[in-house]
Amino acid sequence: MTDNAENLDKKNYRFALFGISGSGKTCFLTAMGMVCRPTTDGSCCSPLPAHRDASPEVQEGWTILQKYVLSLGKAGELPKPNEVKWGNYPRYRYEYTDSKIGAASFEIINYASWSIHHSHFRHEDSVELLKHFTDHDVDGIIVLVSAPKEGQEQSDIPDEIATIQAAVFSFIKGEGARHRYPVALVLSKWDRQWERGMPIPLNDVEAEADRLSKFMEQHTAYQDVRDLMKGSADGGFKTFPVSALGSCSNDDKPCKVPLESYGIPFVFSWLIQSANDADFRRFEKLQSDLPWWRFRSRLQESWLLADKLLERLPETEEKKRAAVKSAKERFIRTWWMQMTGFVATILLLFAIGLGGIIRALDTKMLADTSPVISNPVSTDATLAHNEEKEANNQQAEMDSLPIDKEREDRVYYDRVVNDRTLQACEAYLEKAPKQTMRQYVENYKQYISKMDGEIGLTMTATLKVGNRIFWGGGSENTFTLSVNGVPKITIDDLNPLDFNSNKTLVLDNNSFPIKGKLTDTFNVKVEMRYNNWRKRDQGSGSKSFTIEELRQGASLTLTSDDDTSVTHTLMLRADGFPKKPPLPEWRSLSDESNE
Repeated sequence: MTDNAENLDKKNYRFALFGISGSGKTCFLTAMGMVCRPTTDGSCCSPLPAHRDASPEVQEGWTILQKYVLSLGKAGELPKPNEVKWGNYPRYRYEYTDSKIGAASFEIINYASWSIHHSHFRHEDSVELLKHFTDHDVDGIIVLVSAPKEGQEQSDIPDEIATIQAAVFSFIKGEGARHRYPVALVLSKWDRQWERGMPIPLNDVEAEADRLSKFMEQHTAYQDVRDLMKGSADGGFKTFPVSALGSCSNDDKPCKVPLESYGIPFVFSWLIQSANDADFRRFEKLQSDLPWWRFRSRLQESWLLADKLLERLPETEEKKRAAVKSAKERFIRTWWMQMTGFVATILLLFAIGLGGIIRALDTKMLADTSPVISNPVSTDATLAHNEEKEANNQQAEMDSLPIDKEREDRVYYDRVVNDRTLQACEAYLEKAPKQTMRQYVENYKQYISKMDGEIGLTMTATLKVGNRIFWGGGSENTFTLSVNGVPKITIDDLNPLDFNSNKTLVLDNNSFPIKGKLTDTFNVKVEMRYNNWRKRDQGSGSKSFTIEELRQGASLTLTSDDDTSVTHTLMLRADGFPKKPPLPEWRSLSDESNE
């Protein structure tokens, strides 16, 4: 991973995306996955590929986004949305850049339309949604509502608005209220409000703000939901007019590719700044609500939030950064003073208790002297009982000690599970106080190191015959497969009878070794010929693949210059990758001992 990628991972935000079917979520995601059209101040959004150890949700999002972009960019067709099931939400990664914030990455978790449909959304779903928000550190919420078509009556609109009102904001006002998420209301398909054929505004914010104000005055349904959201979102609220596809025809298809999108960077500029402001306000509240008797319980939360702010706040926010650094120094001083006082108190109590124990023992020994002398029979049973009682008391004292270190250990381990990066593994091994999951993290770190280096693999080739072709007899039929110009499979006597239509043929000696990194590229070239006097081409082709592509299985189409009806498919697969070690649920040392 490059230094730039590591910096983006540190400065990463997550936003939840909601909107009913047809509100423009798919086009919104796709537009950010295509060629960036920056505004005049240089703000821009562009896609980030999923790295090899990204979570399954991020990898799924990257696969879906590539399909969306291919559909719109090459075929000019609007991409068809993917079905999102409750509890399984794809995540799409992008990079945001501007002159003030600099560079930052953000993920969009697509909660789609099913999760907010008012006929399904229950209180239990709201609790589950909040848990998902908390587990994935969601920083803000985006709600898409499509602008009406030209001539559309207001009576045709409220169903969509009512769905949003009933679901998302019952959550924000209820279960999510104490988290104070910033909320961006995005009026998608805003090009419907423009005159057909008008130039797309690049950064004319004032003109669009005036157009938006007039729109709200004319459409009371939209005005009502805006006011409801604004009153419910304690973390900040703003409305944005957005056209993901730019100027469109009457059937909502883009008039121009590459797209001339409008308004998308403004959404994320505001969300990122609002998320930083919300975190800073929460940090200030923690400091004001930090009495000495609750200091230890709040220290971990404050410390982690301070690290997060220092990673995210841009250098231009000098005062806020200085305040956070000053607070961290105060944490250290206060913690040291409390620990010193705590140790001194323990020593004092120990000294007082020890003196009392000595006096009690002296009294008991004087009282017990006569019986022991008169009856010299051993009192081992009584002594053993007292020793066992004392051991139980000591264990009870140990069990009553605070478990803050276990929570801190779990925080570092959760980062390993969520990020699956070398940086997260090293942070756990260096900073986690309990190291209860050390063996699992070390194994995963070794796995990442192996996957970053050269890997010895076995490539397997299988040929699927597309249609029957003319073959000669004997050794006149040949097959050659070369990798980077070096022959790997050479067959001089293919049997013509094997080449029936739609038959999968396992070639002789069809496996061979390769070695390289996941990003290394291998050019595969195949030639099949009937070597009579005509040197007839029976199917050939070449293509370059990365090891990562071969890992998932790749294919090469073979065609003939002599007969355009001839098509075959060569299937390639690389095997022998290091086995990914498990990262189970975090457990404490006491959990392991109970097992």
